[in-house]
Amino acid sequence: MLDVALGLGLSAGETSAMARRADSLLGADWQQTHARASVPEGITLLFPMNDLFERYVAVQLRRALAGSGLEVVAQGGLLYCLEPWNGEGGYSHATRPDILVRREGGEVLCVIDTKWKPLAKGIAQADVYQMMAYARLYRCGRLILLYPAAPGEVGRRLTPRALAKGPERLDIARLNLSGGLDTVPQQLGDILGEALGARSGRVRRNCRKPH
Repeated sequence: MLDVALGLGLSAGETSAMARRADSLLGADWQQTHARASVPEGITLLFPMNDLFERYVAVQLRRALAGSGLEVVAQGGLLYCLEPWNGEGGYSHATRPDILVRREGGEVLCVIDTKWKPLAKGIAQADVYQMMAYARLYRCGRLILLYPAAPGEVGRRLTPRALAKGPERLDIARLNLSGGLDTVPQQLGDILGEALGARSGRVRRNCRKPH
């Protein structure tokens, strides 16, 4: 350790800190979740769960829709909320919906926004505003807010809601992640199938195919 520290040109204080960190890793102290006076320094390992949940859902939804003629686009769209008026101003406030489900020709059938947070306190007002903007910009009549189911809770679609003054429908759904990962594509296929209504049979049959 001293040879490495000298090779890096570290000071005595930096060398001591590096030695403690190495001892913590080798001693598996980084796995402890409690604090100890004898070990004032520790390691925090954090994951961006919002991003991970979004990407996981996109991958599993592609599995569910393989061969259906529907395309799953993650972080796509990029339509702008604001644009020039009578030739003045520019384009701004780009949108990036978490997931777009569209036909191969480009028609958007459903916008899905994933939320890695509990649904117990209800839907955030900002999330509703966001989905209303997506409905207009992407000319999409079916939208889904997707949350992880709480431990012990069965994943299910809640009562759909209509967006005021329009024909669009917003579904609030929970995805059960504790019932076995193999069930996730089928759950997503069922949720999407219910949201799309008349096309649900095709989507559901497809998500049951072996991959």
